[in-house]
Amino acid sequence: MAQVFAIGDVVNDEERKAIAWLKEKLPDDYFVIHSFEVEQYDQLFEVDICVVAPHAIYLVDAKGIHGKVDVDGTMWHTANNSYRSPLPKLRGNAKSLSGLICKQNRANRDLKNIYVDTAVVLTIDDCEFKDPEDRERGHVVALKNSTRFFTDSARIPERFERNVTKYIQIIAEALGKSAKSVAMVYVLVTGKWLKP
Repeated sequence: MAQVFAIGDVVNDEERKAIAWLKEKLPDDYFVIHSFEVEQYDQLFEVDICVVAPHAIYLVDAKGIHGKVDVDGTMWHTANNSYRSPLPKLRGNAKSLSGLICKQNRANRDLKNIYVDTAVVLTIDDCEFKDPEDRERGHVVALKNSTRFFTDSARIPERFERNVTKYIQIIAEALGKSAKSVAMVYVLVTGKWLKP
């Protein structure tokens, strides 16, 4: 069972459903940190869900969509609506978080080897995701298949570190003061996440 830390309040039922699933299904050496903001260049970006796995960090957006979703370029089309894919913004946030992690200790070049990935988790079972050009490149996953997604270290490019847990203090610092305080309390109480 994953360790869940709530920094702020969950804003909708889909996020709540995803967090509950991840808590129940992911191994106990995983963190699920949710509902917080990270600051960079005097701007805040919101993070709905952040999964810290032993091999990578994932920024996660939970979407509750019924029925068929057709991907056309950067647009997602459903029977009732069309909107921009959430992945470009999520990727931008992942890049910002990666930069913040590296900034915590510029002398430590190994921090560039922490892989920050993205995932859109579809929480409704009847959602049928159609991406004929594979534009979303395997970053959209059904909630029922998400355990395999988050535990699969083989999908991480070879040049990246496979044991990011030894950097948990630096990661917590990058996530922000509120996330840092929660993570540090956990480390102090349990002694976990400190061993490389």
